[in-house]
Amino acid sequence: MKEPKGFISLTRFGPVAAEIEEHLRRELARRFGLPVRCFGEELALVGWNPERQQYLGEALLAELHRAAPPDALRVLALTEVDLYAPEMDFIFGQAEVGGRTALVSLYRLYPEASGEAPNRALFLRRALVECVHELGHTFGLVHCPIASCAMHFSEGIDETDRKGPGFCRIHARQLRAALAQV
Repeated sequence: MKEPKGFISLTRFGPVAAEIEEHLRRELARRFGLPVRCFGEELALVGWNPERQQYLGEALLAELHRAAPPDALRVLALTEVDLYAPEMDFIFGQAEVGGRTALVSLYRLYPEASGEAPNRALFLRRALVECVHELGHTFGLVHCPIASCAMHFSEGIDETDRKGPGFCRIHARQLRAALAQV
């Protein structure tokens, strides 16, 4: 396999702790075999729905697409706000399948959000799982029926906890093929 060219840009909508960004930067670089660079500028939040008290994921994704560094292979934005999609109560993230941009909300990944005791390791694992999932979509990967695959769709936090940050054999092969094309 040839050495992939390009990098993943990691940015944020609103403030996100530097330690979270750094942890995800390291882990995503290791898992995707691409450099991950933190983009210093914080993007402005858009898409607020006062009735739902949430942000529309596709509005943030459109803003991310507009602001994406042109030289980045992929762009992943983190946010601490709650997201939704039409017909869904909430989403953990959203991505352009086969595109360049992806978005992950950390809001519901904190154990405290579902009434659990604070657990930093569990939170960081959940964040990594959802980032891998959304970046997987940008490389053309679709949802997987295998519950342990990162590409399995999570309707709730229990499903995120059941899956890991790794891919099943089929999705691992598809990711390798996609990375070989860049």
